[in-house]
Amino acid sequence: MNLQETIRKVLREENNILKISSYLDVEPFYKLPYTYKKSLMIFRNEGVVNDEDIKELITDELKTILKYKSFYIGDVPVDLIKEEVTKRLDWDNFEDYHKWYGDEKTNHGDSVLPIIIDFDDEELIIDGWHRFHSYVRKGLNKIPVLGVYKD
Repeated sequence: MNLQETIRKVLREENNILKISSYLDVEPFYKLPYTYKKSLMIFRNEGVVNDEDIKELITDELKTILKYKSFYIGDVPVDLIKEEVTKRLDWDNFEDYHKWYGDEKTNHGDSVLPIIIDFDDEELIIDGWHRFHSYVRKGLNKIPVLGVYKD
């Protein structure tokens, strides 16, 4: 890859990240909607899915200085996430990757919890892969995203 191709690739990558981030706001933990807090608690406390346990974890978090920690939040077009994931995982197209991923059995019903992303992570999505693929199968146009915010 020559220098011009490298520059174009970097600009495309930055442009897609800018597109995704344009749908996101920055909010401290204590201002996050419940579903965003719930998604974060499930991620941080693997295996905890009971609402009472999650509410207790949220209450505990709100008693600490971490309640001021910031996160990106918002509804992002699924096509932008599909494009970025396809590129980062080095697939030719999303449909082939989605088929390879499989997991047709996962169904989150009417629940639409945010996926968790980190722009610095090589795969973008750090939690919620099953949710993401379930939302794609459902045909959602936008999905809620909770992003790691570097302050």
